[in-house]
Amino acid sequence: MIAEGLLWFDDDPRRPLVEKIAHAVERYAERTGWRATVCEAHPALVEAYRAEAARATNATARRRSAAKPAAPAVTLPPRLRVTPNASMQPNCFLIGIEAGETPRRAPAPVSGHVAARRARAKAERGAPGAAPATPAARATPATTGAPASAGRASRARTPRAKAS
Repeated sequence: MIAEGLLWFDDDPRRPLVEKIAHAVERYAERTGWRATVCEAHPALVEAYRAEAARATNATARRRSAAKPAAPAVTLPPRLRVTPNASMQPNCFLIGIEAGETPRRAPAPVSGHVAARRARAKAERGAPGAAPATPAARATPATTGAPASAGRASRARTPRAKAS
């Protein structure tokens, strides 16, 4: 039974199941600051996860024997347990901390792609401290033409012409 958790839905058929669970675990750590210890899912998804993990293990063993460099694969935290829960709907994952377990702090940078996504979002919003999106934006400073002291309160109001 999960003491604290995050319900995650992902029905993208193009993404592997391990990647879906890893993304949910990253989001849980990002939102709460704690490392997840358990993932509850529909029993059919748990069976598919175990089969996918076995295929990945076999593929890794074959690659080692061929001495080819392996592409970086998505991996789950070693202490994360994926357990079946008959009350869960397909494509839903309940990520959290098992009741009675001591929570552990998640590392500050959750992952590289989360940090890259945050940087892209800041650049799109034009947030202060964000890197400019284009080289041209880096070369020319942004100027509005108005003096720095020209705020909303200091602007003089011009009278409107009355309609006759």
